[in-house]
Amino acid sequence: MLVLSAALVAATGWLLSTTALNLSARQGPWWIGIAILVGFGLAERFAFHMEYRRETMSFTLSEVPAAFALVFLGPVAAIVVRLVGSLTVFFFTMRPARHKLALNGALFSFETALTFAILQWVCDMPNPSDGQLLVAIAVALAVASFVGSLVVSVAIACFEGRVVERLIAELKTNIVLGPVSATVAAMALAPALVGLAYVPLAVLPVAAVWFVLRQNGRLAERHRNLSAVHDFTRRIGESIQLVELVPRALDESMQLLRADAGSIDLHDVVCAEGWTSLRCVANPAEPTHLVGLDDPSSAAFASKPAMTEVAQLPSGSGTKRMVVPIADGQGEMGTLMLTGRAGITDEFGDDDVARAGHIADQLATSVRNSLMHARAESDALRDSLTGHLNRAGFDRHVANATDRAAVNQCSAVLMLDLDRFKEVNDTLGHQAGDQVLIEFSTRLAAELEFMDVLARFGGDEYAVLVNRNSDREVLQLAQRLVEASRVPFVLGGFNVVVAASVGVAPIKLGDTTNDVVRRADIAMYAAKAQHTGCEMYSVDIDRRTPERLSLLGDLRVALDHDELEVHYQPKLDLATSTVIGVEALARWRHPGRGWVQPDDFVRVAEETGLIKAVTDRVLALAIRDARSWLDAGFDLTVSVNLSTLDLVDELLADRIEHRLNEHNLDPSRLTLEITESSLMLDTPRTMLSVERLAQLGVMLSLDDFGTGYSSLSYLRRLPVAELKIDRSFISNLLLDPQDEAIVTSTILLGHNLGLKIVAEGVESAEVSTHLLKIGCDVAQGFGVSRPLPESKLLTWIDTTEHLIRCIAMPDHAPA
Repeated sequence: MLVLSAALVAATGWLLSTTALNLSARQGPWWIGIAILVGFGLAERFAFHMEYRRETMSFTLSEVPAAFALVFLGPVAAIVVRLVGSLTVFFFTMRPARHKLALNGALFSFETALTFAILQWVCDMPNPSDGQLLVAIAVALAVASFVGSLVVSVAIACFEGRVVERLIAELKTNIVLGPVSATVAAMALAPALVGLAYVPLAVLPVAAVWFVLRQNGRLAERHRNLSAVHDFTRRIGESIQLVELVPRALDESMQLLRADAGSIDLHDVVCAEGWTSLRCVANPAEPTHLVGLDDPSSAAFASKPAMTEVAQLPSGSGTKRMVVPIADGQGEMGTLMLTGRAGITDEFGDDDVARAGHIADQLATSVRNSLMHARAESDALRDSLTGHLNRAGFDRHVANATDRAAVNQCSAVLMLDLDRFKEVNDTLGHQAGDQVLIEFSTRLAAELEFMDVLARFGGDEYAVLVNRNSDREVLQLAQRLVEASRVPFVLGGFNVVVAASVGVAPIKLGDTTNDVVRRADIAMYAAKAQHTGCEMYSVDIDRRTPERLSLLGDLRVALDHDELEVHYQPKLDLATSTVIGVEALARWRHPGRGWVQPDDFVRVAEETGLIKAVTDRVLALAIRDARSWLDAGFDLTVSVNLSTLDLVDELLADRIEHRLNEHNLDPSRLTLEITESSLMLDTPRTMLSVERLAQLGVMLSLDDFGTGYSSLSYLRRLPVAELKIDRSFISNLLLDPQDEAIVTSTILLGHNLGLKIVAEGVESAEVSTHLLKIGCDVAQGFGVSRPLPESKLLTWIDTTEHLIRCIAMPDHAPA
């Protein structure tokens, strides 16, 4: 504004330098200057001001005293008279800031100097007639008023924008008002040219024109304000999200009602941020802020007047603060508060109150629509049983967390799964299961902080998004959640313990939501498998890689094309040094990878359910080859490993019986090896499978004995004929007295139960000799032979120094 003021002063000086300074068109009495000064003061005092947003447009009849000044005063005198008359009244009525007072003074000086310059240019003739002079004065006043209005509009547009729109509006207004005001001024001056005594005749047309201008201005102001309210409705209706709608509504309200500061408080809201009440604050000292009043991180805003306190402040016309309720037919949703009015007056008037009421009504409708949308969206993103987020809602929060993952903090996802929850549902019913899920959700929420995000994915699976200072704090939280789950649930008078397993996956910058949740899921299953309660994700436990996925696809192809092979490892009777049987082991020669380790593809098969197909392939080949050996005169049994998934298959016995019948092989020549850990899963179904296999007549062997949950009472009830001591005990048999004690005790236990004892992992003749010494029955390992394909097994049988158990062909025994 100071720059503009200086520019106007400079322009005024230049105009004065081109104008005759001391000449006047007519000579008047001494008091004429005082009368013109009073006229300028009255014009300013009774000016009509039209306010729109932060813009104030003023209409005065200052052209009337300006017309008299053009005739009876010189340029300098006219400027002095106008400045004294107008600025005095302007200062005492408006109390403007200094820069505004300076700008108005510079503008008045510029318009007056410009009017004299135009008059001199238009009426450049000696002794013009009264008619010529009046026309020239009307033209000069109209042009000067128009130029002055354009200067002010451009200056305002530089601060508030919308230059073209503002100039067009100014043109529309001044193209009519400028000539009309100038013509009225000329009409008022006409009697004075005849004689000053006729000046009262000009009062009537001036008053009539002023009345018309004032009424037209009021209508224009109302129209613009009504359009502004409609525009407000359109602008806030562009957003359905509450966090976007409220700041925009506050900014628009402050613009429309010329407020410097304001706030919007809403209660009983639904926000994705979890807020139930929020406040939006705007003032000149800081940008617009939106916070949740129930968010501990918004403590800085909590010190501001609460909504209930704001509602008690005086409001209405004649006050400097206005508070309007935001309400509709369903009730009050909050309040809109505005303060610091800028403009002609710093107090809100009746029109402001009415306009604020319309704004609040429109805002209430938009807020209600937003709340309805938010609730519908919230329902779609929340679990109906617990009220917490569901998978879709949780994914949104994780996506935000991955975008802003901080280096100095640890954001992490925790996946939780309840162990033995299925037993609760099966035993006590789904209603009891729902009770467990609801109560467990409450326990989890009690351990979390406000900004933590809890979700239920379905069933007994939960997820938590947390932000802590370190991995250690995250793990401490995970352990607390595990402990909370171990507190008994009271269900129908019973105390039921349903512990949780927790997997933790830290969030890294650039992670996708699927990446993080997948890693937490892997860690959770690792915690469940290892019975540790909680596990942090690491690459070591992650087998779900693209390479593994490719391996899975190739394994499916290999099974479809019968590409899996079976190698056989001989089993040696230690007492007679006779080969009495073999163990069938799956082998896979990949066309591109070469030989794939059994641990790699068997684990993939077990995790994906393909293990049944693998077992079927091994059974088919083993039974077929056992039949061919029998036909060749070799009395050899064949052992096949069964997985956990095989044992829970109710059709397992039928599948095996079909294979045996297909090759007419006696069931006693087939031994099925079962691990202890397999028997512990889904005990009723596995026991049923074991009993049906025993009834079928196949031999059962308990594999990896001693590494699982060995139970003597459990062992006593199993229809097994053989115990296999795990290789981990055999490898250090000659070096570790404790391993020797375990092996000796196991042999003694097995013999007391009438079981044959097989030692796995026998690597040398010394170990075989020692095993025979302590009573072991059968040895298996590289010390006897490596696993061999069927063709090479027959060659090995022909060349080995060991005896081969035969039916009627002793010539196969070595010399």
